[in-house]
Amino acid sequence: MILRLDTDELLSALDAIDPVDALIEELAGRACDDVGPSSPEGRLTPWRGGGPADAPATDLVLLEDPRAGSDCVLPASALRGFRTAALATLAGRTFVTPGVVTAAVLGSGLAAQVSLTLIARYLSGLSHVAVCPTGDEPGGPLQPRVIDRLDLAGVGWSVAPAAAEAVFGATLVVAAIAGAPWPEIGRLPKGAVLVNTTGEDLPDDLVDAVDQVYVDDAALIGASPHRYFAKMHRAGLNAGPAWSAWTEQRHRRIEADFAQVLTGAHAGRTHVDHILLVELLSANALDVRLACLLHGAALEHGLGRRLVE
Repeated sequence: MILRLDTDELLSALDAIDPVDALIEELAGRACDDVGPSSPEGRLTPWRGGGPADAPATDLVLLEDPRAGSDCVLPASALRGFRTAALATLAGRTFVTPGVVTAAVLGSGLAAQVSLTLIARYLSGLSHVAVCPTGDEPGGPLQPRVIDRLDLAGVGWSVAPAAAEAVFGATLVVAAIAGAPWPEIGRLPKGAVLVNTTGEDLPDDLVDAVDQVYVDDAALIGASPHRYFAKMHRAGLNAGPAWSAWTEQRHRRIEADFAQVLTGAHAGRTHVDHILLVELLSANALDVRLACLLHGAALEHGLGRRLVE
């Protein structure tokens, strides 16, 4: 017997776990590859069985979960979206200056919707979030589930027709608009944290405006040789004393990753007015630890349905 979980059931399971704490543990000492590493917690592999009508078989993965004593099948896209949202939330918790916080989320896909829920739960001091949707999402830019979570957390929200309006005055900006032309957002506010979840390079004018660049996992820099930050980081490391003042002024070298900041090996933000760019390199990884937590919560709350294999 194998438990089958769809996206809605995973969203319900997500409410019962703390994915941000799970990320802190994983980023401090665990790697996560594209199909999920073998580990004592479990293993993720592509699902070879038939796909139900509500999801293509190619989007399904099989979680072998020895701790639970059972396996489950779940959509890979949802698992990736959850990890992306948890990473964006952790970036906010780690780098946003404490105080009254306002946020902007650019995008309306699953990762953007879950990001809204998680920052409402875990970002201290959040007072308001503005959403600038991209594309046509069923049910509008904010799903009822997300609105309920924002209202429960006492977080005000609004839908902005333009990205510049959403970003104006925002302390945290989550960009989740891969595949769409980058919108005009104007000048980033002083002290803002811009989290790039897209896996694509941002416009040069945005990059030139930032003071420091961070990544979630520095071990993955080498796997992104085509990205601008990887090129500039390598150039800085190879230049030594000849590193140009022009480049150093823009702080194009990567300062540190999450683990270095979380463990105190790097101080993180050095000035309250600095604009920080956080590049998420593992956002599309399938996180086996997160999958196991979701599976456990689903079993505890009677979610999913049984498949006979």
